Amino acid sequence: MKNLLNKKRTVVGLIFVITAFVAVFGYSIIGSKTTVHAEIMDSKKAVSSEKEWTVNFNVPVNFSTQYAEIRNGKLYFKGETGEEEPYLFDTEKQEDINEQIYRLAQVLIEDNFYTSVRHLEKSEVNPSRAAIRFAQRPMNIVANNTAFDILIFEHQGYNLAEIDRNDKLAKNPDGVIDVNKLWFDLEKASRETFSQKVYTEKLQESLKVMFPEQYQEIYDYMFHYYVDSMKNPENYEEKVEVKTFGNVRIDTFIYNSEPSFYYTYLDK
Repeated sequence: MKNLLNKKRTVVGLIFVITAFVAVFGYSIIGSKTTVHAEIMDSKKAVSSEKEWTVNFNVPVNFSTQYAEIRNGKLYFKGETGEEEPYLFDTEKQEDINEQIYRLAQVLIEDNFYTSVRHLEKSEVNPSRAAIRFAQRPMNIVANNTAFDILIFEHQGYNLAEIDRNDKLAKNPDGVIDVNKLWFDLEKASRETFSQKVYTEKLQESLKVMFPEQYQEIYDYMFHYYVDSMKNPENYEEKVEVKTFGNVRIDTFIYNSEPSFYYTYLDK
């Protein structure tokens, strides 16, 4: 399991480092704040939804449009190269997936910080997924040095039961939240919790979008393991745990003190 997960992270990290470099030095960004709104439309595979939604928020210069763009009041993906015709995700697995991605972008936009939203396409190792990443600067995205990452699977997720040879684990999770490092300035960080307020608040706000009824319980659970793995890394060379919060199942994997929380909606 560890080797496969490390391989997964290596592949994902390599893709980010290579292509995000282009994003930093060749990306186009919205140079002024413009109010926009979004509503569900046909996806890339023309799977439509009758559910409509509207969100208003400002898109400032700290949101890259290299791999995702706001156009006609909607957030579109542009592929791993940023050169594809813009599209939305298929909604068969999760009906509100496009709304959720948009709302996550909304709550993560913050002055003096950087938010990246892009589509990482299916490969032999990885499933098709939206990657939503929050960091201090664009170069942190390039260096794979983010506060936290949220991956939302478009179709089939990682089969954890097969990877870990444990039938009790999720076979098709909806996504994964990697809590990496909730601080970047040691002078401003709490030495007790290894965190800065802006990063913990953004993580909480993201979880509220994803799990509106259980977000506080889930945040407390994640934050406990984040802090404990920072304080006592020797206890977290390898840990696997499954816990349910209402209609949300969390499969926790901590390897080398790096916590990943795979989540599954149970009432789909």
